[in-house]
Amino acid sequence: MSDKVLPTIYNFNFNTVFLSNETVHLLDDFKCGAGEIDRYVKEDALNDCMSGKGVTYLVIDNSSERLVAYYTLSATSLIYVEDYDITDKSNFNDIKIRGIPSIEIKMFAVNNSYQDILLHHEEHGEKLISDVILGSVIGGIYDIAIKILGAEMKKKFIDLKQKAANRSPVDLGTKVKNSEVIYHHEVYNQMLWNDF
Repeated sequence: MSDKVLPTIYNFNFNTVFLSNETVHLLDDFKCGAGEIDRYVKEDALNDCMSGKGVTYLVIDNSSERLVAYYTLSATSLIYVEDYDITDKSNFNDIKIRGIPSIEIKMFAVNNSYQDILLHHEEHGEKLISDVILGSVIGGIYDIAIKILGAEMKKKFIDLKQKAANRSPVDLGTKVKNSEVIYHHEVYNQMLWNDF
């Protein structure tokens, strides 16, 4: 069994634009290999942008002016219970359910012609173009979280993620929370989606 040798490029510059009536023509030749994801960007993404359900960004290769990838972001929140032991609450109003404003990467896809291509960087070595783009998206979301949502939200989010990572019954309580069920449901859905 031999390892597949991936092509490597040494220069790749891209810019990101909003999906709009003026840029929708860039989708004409886009195919990522997953029919539903291709269908979404061509049929639903612009309507979702106009209705406020999400904003789709197009990643354009500066040298060829071709569509490399797209991603859709939407506003959501991470729900958590401030007091983890809610079993002793006699009144429903005593339960403090909170939400941390957050940004969801609703869709992310890379054009077939840019998949499995490595980008060489002197300091960081070789990385897949898709990893570079996704890293850029996550970095942008992080910047928004710090600059717009503030450091306090960042701290709450990190504390919550650490407790969930530790999976400590003392920190999380002794019952399965709705948010855990939703999280595991989403992970399972992603696992199933990868089988198609």
